[in-house]
Amino acid sequence: MNCNEIQKLINTQELSQENNELIEIHIKSCVSCKNYYKLVHGLVKNPQHIWDEIEIPQNFANNIENFVFENSSYALRIPMWLKITSAAAAIVLGLFIGSTVYDSRVSAQNTNSYSYIETNDNLYMAETTEIMYYSTIIETEGE
Repeated sequence: MNCNEIQKLINTQELSQENNELIEIHIKSCVSCKNYYKLVHGLVKNPQHIWDEIEIPQNFANNIENFVFENSSYALRIPMWLKITSAAAAIVLGLFIGSTVYDSRVSAQNTNSYSYIETNDNLYMAETTEIMYYSTIIETEGE
């Protein structure tokens, strides 16, 4: 068996006697798989053991802080001209959309077409009702 197959066997939770023997034979001749076996089974039996071997220096947090602040100059900085240009483009786009909506409302009023917009404005509702009333009278006069 090759190392990949042995490592897959090591990762299985329940091993048969035959697979255990295959692993033992292989790890006698393969240092890499032997270390992998010790690591996996050592973590399963005693998971706190891995933290015992790692020593964190006293100034570890300060080192991280210094690293972050020293490398902040590499962060993405957006030039001022790009910010101003983007703001101007947003304003122009807003004005264009606003004028288009305004023009469509004005042209709708001039052609006596009705747009049904929900509003609580009583005056708007009264004007719309009056326009509809007069247009109905004009349409029915010819009949």
